[in-house]
Amino acid sequence: MLLRRWKPLIAASSLTGLLMPRCPAALTATPFVLLARQRSGSTWVMDLLNSHPQIIGFSELFHSDEFGRPPIGGHREIYFWNSYRAAHGWPTQRLARTRLYFQYLDQEVFRDRPGVKATGLKLMYNQAVSSIAVPLYVKLRGVRVIHLIRRNCLDAILSAEAARVRGIAHATSGATVGTLKIPVEAHSLRYRLDEATSEIKAARLYCRTLGVPTCEVFYEDVVQDVASLAPTLKLLGVDPNIEHLTSELRKLNATSHRDLIENCDEIRAVLDGTPYASMLRD
Repeated sequence: MLLRRWKPLIAASSLTGLLMPRCPAALTATPFVLLARQRSGSTWVMDLLNSHPQIIGFSELFHSDEFGRPPIGGHREIYFWNSYRAAHGWPTQRLARTRLYFQYLDQEVFRDRPGVKATGLKLMYNQAVSSIAVPLYVKLRGVRVIHLIRRNCLDAILSAEAARVRGIAHATSGATVGTLKIPVEAHSLRYRLDEATSEIKAARLYCRTLGVPTCEVFYEDVVQDVASLAPTLKLLGVDPNIEHLTSELRKLNATSHRDLIENCDEIRAVLDGTPYASMLRD
């Protein structure tokens, strides 16, 4: 609904842009956002990109609950948006607020750094529509969009549930993480899968509406072969050698759903005959 309301504003951004700060002439690195739904592997993919010597990738700088400096990603010298706007004062006028967004992104996030050819941040679906300033900036500054999609929406839901039970969302290869089985609430599962599918469709519309250079990346393809990120490196204008891409992050959950879902037979019965039945793995 927010996107539908903002589409006319985005379309008229050439006029709105007259009121925004001009893009600093010194900015030469390609700006990008990694657009994704929660639990779609975005932390891992951004970690892969951030390992490239010509790329700096920051975490969710627009996370609604975070203050201070991000614990992971980039050079960690940057402040979350919440801390930045608190330090600079939150204007009462909408236009002034939008200009503060532009100032943060121009002067802090996407500023020039020696040897860096592409700079980006993670942007979750909800953050992408949290303010009209975000899509306006993306469109007016020609920010590249890497749209990361996890085809298996059931895996994304299970990942969120497992993270809640464990109390951790990510782990490095050296960490000891025990196995677990989780119960999945069956009655709402179909609704949650429908919602996840709808959000992906809405994000695709978001990208088309902005009309900026975009590439889709599928989490499962990257897991199978990191070479699937080659078009992404080309989009960012960096060295296309995928051997640069490494990550210490490790997969947390069992590949087999029967090993992960406590009530697997019940979930199978719920999904049987639906478009999501093939997402369940034995």
